[in-house]
Formats: sequence, structure tokens, C-alpha cells
Amino acid sequence: MTERPMTRKRFIIETSPAWPFLLAVILALYTLVALNNIELSEGVKLNIPIVLIVTAFQVVLFGLLNKRGVINLGLNKHKKLKRYIGTFFLIILTFISSFLLVMMLRSSMNYWFRSNDVTKLKVEIINKRISRGRATDYYLRLKTESSEYQLRVTKRKYNSYTIGDTELLDVNRGFFDGYFIIEE
Repeated sequence: MTERPMTRKRFIIETSPAWPFLLAVILALYTLVALNNIELSEGVKLNIPIVLIVTAFQVVLFGLLNKRGVINLGLNKHKKLKRYIGTFFLIILTFISSFLLVMMLRSSMNYWFRSNDVTKLKVEIINKRISRGRATDYYLRLKTESSEYQLRVTKRKYNSYTIGDTELLDVNRGFFDGYFIIEE
């Protein structure tokens, strides 16, 4: 069998299984850079059924495209055992990709579709923490009437607060949950 030349269209089609993962990575970088200093959230909340639906959709789509010869996943040229192992790892990687995609889409949409109404949120600083890695990050643990949040702050702000201080923050409510501090 002769190898078809790599055209732009063929390249786009054959790299399509990587697109959800690349989108998730781009959204993750956006979330880390743009939202980390202004987001008050309770932590990661993930809807596993949605992740499984996205995974199933991708697996079925890639399987159909592979069967029709539109993309070549390289599973047909191996013996049965290697084909099953390859399919298993493809499903695992697709699940991880779907997990990242759903998590990052939820986080980004929470910010993009946040409320425009400015509200005052009274918070009490209940803990302070320093994370030392490649870079040193400073965190405040904040408590409201209904929940607790963690906020990354600058060293200057970290040093200006003591445990037990209360503060009134101007915030926008997130689309799903949490708050976004309006930067001064």
C-alpha cells in the first residue's frame, strides 16, 4: 500500500484526535495565568457523567473516522492483542483529555459568563500559607458566612494581613459558583 502525500487537509484531519487535549491545555494555561489571582472558589468540582459522555463521543467519533479511512490511528495493522492494548490506551488518553477539557471549560465559562453585578463580600482571614516550589506563592484562607475559599496574593498583601482580620471585597458571582474579585 502506498503512502498518501501529507496535504494540509490530511494533516488537519489526522491530527484531530489531539484537538480536545490541546484545547484543554490552552484553557489550563489561560486559567492559571488570568484567573489565579482573582478567583475565589471552593475547589475543583467535576461532573463525571459529563466527562464520560465526552469520552464516549470522542471514542465513537475516532472509531468511525478510523473505520472509514478518514484518519489512521494505526490500530488496524497490528495483531489482535496489540490492537486491544492500543485501543485501551487510546480510551484512557481520551478520558484524561476529556477530564481536562471539561474541567478547564467549566472554570473558564465560570469566569466568562460571570455576573456583572458588583456585590460586597465580607471575608475573614482564617489561615495563611506559603507554598515554596520553583516560585514562592502566598495564599490566604478566607471564610465567608457560607463557605471557605483560598486566594493567592502577592507577598506584600500576604504580609499586610493577619489571621482574624476581616475585609470587604468587591466581587462578581461566578456563573456556576464562587466569586471573582474586582481588581482595583
